[in-house]
Amino acid sequence: MGKRLGDYAQSFDAILVKVREFDTASKPDIAGYKTVVLRKMIRDYRVATYWTFRNRHTQEVHHHSLTLRTIRHYKRGWEEDECLKITITDQDGQNEMQRLVDFLVSLPDLCEEGEYLVINSENLSDRMGQILQAVSCSDQSVMLIAQILSWVNTDANANMGLVKLASDDRDRAKSLVAALNFGRYSKALAQLRNMVERNLQERFYQKFLEDNYWMFGSEYSELISKRALSLGMQTDFPLRRTVDGYLDIIEIKTPLDGSPLFDIDKSHNNLFPGRELTRAVAQASNYLSILEADQYRIELQDKLKVDKVRAKVVIGRDGIDAQIKALRAYNADQARVEVITYDQLVRIAERILDIMAEENPLLEQVEIESIEEFDASEDVTDPGVVQ
Repeated sequence: MGKRLGDYAQSFDAILVKVREFDTASKPDIAGYKTVVLRKMIRDYRVATYWTFRNRHTQEVHHHSLTLRTIRHYKRGWEEDECLKITITDQDGQNEMQRLVDFLVSLPDLCEEGEYLVINSENLSDRMGQILQAVSCSDQSVMLIAQILSWVNTDANANMGLVKLASDDRDRAKSLVAALNFGRYSKALAQLRNMVERNLQERFYQKFLEDNYWMFGSEYSELISKRALSLGMQTDFPLRRTVDGYLDIIEIKTPLDGSPLFDIDKSHNNLFPGRELTRAVAQASNYLSILEADQYRIELQDKLKVDKVRAKVVIGRDGIDAQIKALRAYNADQARVEVITYDQLVRIAERILDIMAEENPLLEQVEIESIEEFDASEDVTDPGVVQ
């Protein structure tokens, strides 16, 4: 049946909230909890408990969880029914609790049959400046975005209004979203070009591409937040494939300061993989072997498809035609590891922006600046430093 609650279960004679905090000595991983009785009957009641979890070494809060429990009275006393226990959490970036809150708050406005877009606009005014600053567009675009955000912030029915906009003029609503993305993507592309020319350390590219995985194209639909998929390995970041839902792991190296990926065998007048390329591909291949050996546990525990998982290694530059041809031949011989250069990654991102501009006339109406006009001279934030 579950654990006994003892006298604690019988102490509730009204709806009340109990708050408790723990010191690091008694509960190093739990900062505390808040609990409330949702329903109280003669022989059972339902309790909601909000837990706060922390890192025992740094004391920083890393996630919360909400647990709904049913307590029943049996001849032997009050006991928790484990079969009716439900837990939702914000761990690993999956904010289930916020989605539940947004859903409950929106219920009074969901009156007609259909599908609705529920947007959480809480504290939107405080975030407006950050949003505008993050989007690199022309003055006209900024004014357009400001008007939209101002409307959302001041109108009591803003959420429903946005839904109405999408239903009344779906093409224009999509164009508005595309305009926002075009400005953000353009700035990111300019930053990537700048980073490649500066040949930064590996960690800079890892953080940047994790935030901008769209640059790998429509082949991928989702970034998986969990990096340590199996014991003994930590990928730079895994991506979910759009077509079948299986994972690819992405390994990020540096542009190698323009050094060629392939060395020249002068005695036979041919190219062979250089040390850095060989090392990077061997690392990715080793990760694939580890994942394959741990496949069933990962699929059962993490609900991730890793059967015949593949890898992409981003490393180096294109170089001369002979290097490009050698890389093409090298990839053709690789079964599950593909190597792409930073120049190829830039070309993928450029093509994505070209398609966005061709398919969305609104981009021309707001006169968004060309990619080349964005200022990419700003310093790249060190991902290892907390701002």
